[in-house]
Amino acid sequence: MQDAEDIVQDIFVKMINHEDLTNINNLESYVRRSVRNASLKKIQITRRLVSLEEKNIDDSHFNISDEKVIIEREERIFINKQIEKLPPNCRKVFLMCVLDGMKYKEVATLQNVSVNTIKTQVKKAYKLLRMSVSEIYLFLNFTKRIKI
Repeated sequence: MQDAEDIVQDIFVKMINHEDLTNINNLESYVRRSVRNASLKKIQITRRLVSLEEKNIDDSHFNISDEKVIIEREERIFINKQIEKLPPNCRKVFLMCVLDGMKYKEVATLQNVSVNTIKTQVKKAYKLLRMSVSEIYLFLNFTKRIKI
């Protein structure tokens, strides 16, 4: 209940701070949509935090060393950085298809392109990610051999 009240209050504060409310055609609809979107965003963030907490609980349950947890976290950070380096359209399509689980046809419809274009973008994203991951893998193996 407290989260719901906070979300509504935040929306009203944003509206008060917004200089020009005359551009909004239907204020009631605007408020409802804003509250809905903020609520969905809050739920999404909460689910991610719960998922991370569950992962940490699972990790501790299996007595995984701190070093392994740190390495896994660093790998996720690295992969996310590599995804951010993808070309904008390629990244957008990759995130929609792979991370959001949307079908190629759905993404193609949203993007106003052919399904083959979507397939090409996803293929390109995987290729670029494989290249960047293989580079870091080769570097890590090299440093292990010379024991830096």
